[in-house]
Amino acid sequence: MIKELPNNEEDFQQLMEEVDSFLRRNNVPIPYRQLRGALEISRRFHLRLPSIRDDKEPKEGSYVGADLKIRIKRWFDIRYGERLKKSLGPGRMVFSLRGDPWIFKFPKVYGQGFRFFCHSIEESFKPEPTSGMIPKFNILDSIIDLPSSLRRTLNSSELKGIWGNFQIGFNALSKLQYFSGNNLVFTALADHEASVHNLSQSSPSYGNAKWSSLLFTEKLLKGFIKESGHLFTYDHDLMALADKAISSGLPKTEKSLIALIQCKAGVRYGDPAVSLENALDAHRASLEIALQVAEGFNLLRNPNPPM
Repeated sequence: MIKELPNNEEDFQQLMEEVDSFLRRNNVPIPYRQLRGALEISRRFHLRLPSIRDDKEPKEGSYVGADLKIRIKRWFDIRYGERLKKSLGPGRMVFSLRGDPWIFKFPKVYGQGFRFFCHSIEESFKPEPTSGMIPKFNILDSIIDLPSSLRRTLNSSELKGIWGNFQIGFNALSKLQYFSGNNLVFTALADHEASVHNLSQSSPSYGNAKWSSLLFTEKLLKGFIKESGHLFTYDHDLMALADKAISSGLPKTEKSLIALIQCKAGVRYGDPAVSLENALDAHRASLEIALQVAEGFNLLRNPNPPM
């Protein structure tokens, strides 16, 4: 194993093979390996890698800072090519707008200089890489198939609601990506995607959507408990799991959110019936808890973060 930061191409290649093998063993999907690979190298060598421009060349013989980040990115580009472009972004979320379900497809964001905004008319702005200007992204562009006619009529209250939902979903799913090497987190994300599917398909199943939100939350809490070195029970009692997670070090879990998600398996068969509003409440609540769990994971792995 490479124990020191490489200073030549041979050692760099060996390091990248080791990191890629580590990510594979931890079930990190190929589209996420470029990001997770840079994070793993940062963690292993206690580094802060800067954001980079795609058009920048690394300095010959340099394997530190921005040059290292560029080399990492290019290694994955060469290794996986077009497969890196599949399933881009942290995920999707369903929310209600004027009583109907709409879907966010969250963007994949690199670097620190990036600004989100929410405006019914103003467009996203992506400057040339060499301009030095900050790119801006209108979150309305992430709503799948939002017609321009509806977009132009959104009022301030609706824009505020869209902004709030976007922040919860984007932040939760983006942060969970860093911990998808935990098998329970990895499988939980599939349950979340099942919830999105059941809410948004042409023949929606709101009961199955709520059940998927429960499984998403359940596996995240169990994943945290396991990560902390404790044991959990094999049941679907979210309140008991939340209490166990808190006693295992989770900073907070809102019990009112748990109540919105908790349900019996019968909801999958319409007993009791679940409305769109009820399923959406559970869907959003599960993402709010996901954000809390992601922050808890970060504290477990980085108990003394740099100031």
